[in-house]
Amino acid sequence: MLDRKIFHLILVLTFSADQNILFENFGLANLNRKSAYLVQCELPCYMTGKTPLPKDVIPPKDVTCLDTKIFLDIPDVTIDGKKYSEIDFKTQAKDLTPAGYALATFTAGGDNTAESLGTANKLYTAVNAALRDRGNRSILYQLKVVDFFIGSQIAATQGAEGKKKLIRNLNKTIKNCGRCTTEERQKFQDMLTKAEAL
Repeated sequence: MLDRKIFHLILVLTFSADQNILFENFGLANLNRKSAYLVQCELPCYMTGKTPLPKDVIPPKDVTCLDTKIFLDIPDVTIDGKKYSEIDFKTQAKDLTPAGYALATFTAGGDNTAESLGTANKLYTAVNAALRDRGNRSILYQLKVVDFFIGSQIAATQGAEGKKKLIRNLNKTIKNCGRCTTEERQKFQDMLTKAEAL
């Protein structure tokens, strides 16, 4: 018999309307005689489900996987014709720090439109989630600087409406900027000061 408390804790993620089951089948006839849907959990292709994610890290479902790997067992991911490996801070940064690469590659303006930044954001969020899922903290600590900065620049394209998100993400960028140079940290701080004045 299915325990009542456990049954109440089931989280419905997706439904399949043609797979109805009755509470009576679980010895819960007195609980509710209406039919219930069988729960089906679907993880993105780059996730294993081994480690719970923070509530603010939501793996994008429209990101798909490629056959090549980027970090150990984490596959390269793609969306909108763009691959993570093409904007990977570890392979594309050359002599730059993660923060330096973020500033050089993802600062809003020019070719960095809201759309292109949104694509980069989904790719970095997917890899962020995959690293957390596998407990790979060493790379995650470096990636978060880039990920938060991309988030700040998406907000920067939204003007006054994006002010709160811009400030929040710049603060997170600075907080995670342990390997930043003095110049890089000052650039982030200048951006934050400008954002607070909006």
